[in-house]
Amino acid sequence: MVDFLVSGAPVVNVILIVALVVGASRFKSFPYILFFFIYCAFHYSYAVPAMFAAAYPTLTAFHYTSNISALIAEAIFLLVWTFFVIKNTKEEILKKSNYRKIFVSWISIYLALFLLYYVSFPDEASQMLAVKDSISLLMMLFFAYMLSVLLQGYSIDLGAKELKWIIFASLLVLAIGFHEVFNESSWTRTRLPSGQILARASATMFNPNILGLWGMLLILFGGYLQDQKKALIKYIPLLFLLGTVGLYISGSRTALLLCLVLLMMIGVLKIIVGVKFTRAFRHMVVFVGMFFALCYLGSLQTAGPLNPLSERFLSMPRAIVNMFIGNDVNPKLLKSVYGRLGYEEVDVVDGKVVYGNIRAVRGVHGEGVYDNAYLALMKDNYMAFVAWLFMLFSFVVAGVSCFWRQRNIEAVYALSALACFMLIGFVIRAYQVFPVWGLSSLMLAVFIVWLSKSDDMEVENGVG
Repeated sequence: MVDFLVSGAPVVNVILIVALVVGASRFKSFPYILFFFIYCAFHYSYAVPAMFAAAYPTLTAFHYTSNISALIAEAIFLLVWTFFVIKNTKEEILKKSNYRKIFVSWISIYLALFLLYYVSFPDEASQMLAVKDSISLLMMLFFAYMLSVLLQGYSIDLGAKELKWIIFASLLVLAIGFHEVFNESSWTRTRLPSGQILARASATMFNPNILGLWGMLLILFGGYLQDQKKALIKYIPLLFLLGTVGLYISGSRTALLLCLVLLMMIGVLKIIVGVKFTRAFRHMVVFVGMFFALCYLGSLQTAGPLNPLSERFLSMPRAIVNMFIGNDVNPKLLKSVYGRLGYEEVDVVDGKVVYGNIRAVRGVHGEGVYDNAYLALMKDNYMAFVAWLFMLFSFVVAGVSCFWRQRNIEAVYALSALACFMLIGFVIRAYQVFPVWGLSSLMLAVFIVWLSKSDDMEVENGVG
């Protein structure tokens, strides 16, 4: 069963690509961004049959199988999408010299540093992993460049038709996610001390944290539309609901915290640009209210599959406080947090953290770095890691400076998109694994477009 699903991945994804191309061709202008966004959500859709038919051991084996076919499927999509974009937007791409200067320079620096560092790897396995990670990072920058060209105004006028596509795709994703939760067909299911089974949904994302991040992006996208696209306001409650439900059934505490941080940041930035306090934080209030309502309703189902999900979230504030004060610590939460900070071993004895056994992971691709894109990059290439941080620092300085000059709602969401791009890297390998780097490149592209437009406007007005 596992071998059949793995080997059939490219075929399933080619069918998906053809279906998307045929559907997108019905638009007056080909919706490249929409096509890219939806495919990222369904890249692992070939795994769905396993959720319906396979036993738990098979699901687990399937998830951890070294899936070269998934890489082939990824390559097929990237080639097809790139071909369509370059064929139809060649002149537009060539005109954006300011984009080329940004990305070509950093890609060149990264590639040069990687080639210098490559020879120092001790074994072939580490070399191959570094090559794969580096290719992903370069592809993410390249696609951020192409996406930024499209977002500049080429065939990107979002209307009700495009939004309905996103809503329909989200409904499919959530339907599969609910099947996982209620039938306990999740590869991440865990038997709790109470005897209940915690089944976190992955749907077509193949990982609960990615599904949670997808839900978070829907919520942020809904907030942006409410502020910028008044004609689409009737779809906003549904987008918020879909995003909140997706985050809830994923059981992703990481995505929840990240969503709260970004909504808080958006609220603070809105106050800076002159929005009233009550309106600045309305999206955060709505999200918290809806999410708490879901958790409360799930907790009432004492013997059902939603109860463990609700308890996972409702117990999180207390667990975080206990972790920091060192009392009654949740071992799994502790390892999850410290693993993202690069620590391989954290012990809990009699409910208290034993810090003497914490050992920093260095020099190898340890388990502790898998959920932190920055640490994974540092282990692949220290010099490229420094160059990467300098690039991000340059973006932050330019972004904050441009935000302070403009101070409008568009600047709020552009700076928040950069923050989202940077923060995702701390909680998941967002720059090394597709489709996460695809969604990350879209966030970076949003920021780059805004920054480029701002520079163009200042030049036209005789500033700088």
